[in-house]
Amino acid sequence: MRLYSRQREKLKRWRREWKLNLIERDNPDWLDLAMGLGFDRI
Repeated sequence: MRLYSRQREKLKRWRREWKLNLIERDNPDWLDLAMGLGFDRI
């Protein structure tokens, strides 16, 4: 659990653009669920 918490805190400090690039590199067909919840596309 501590490892998860440390990893989560590390990710929180990363810039949004970097996070999206990481997601799209490993999962290029990912589905942005925010749009279905009424939020703008990331």
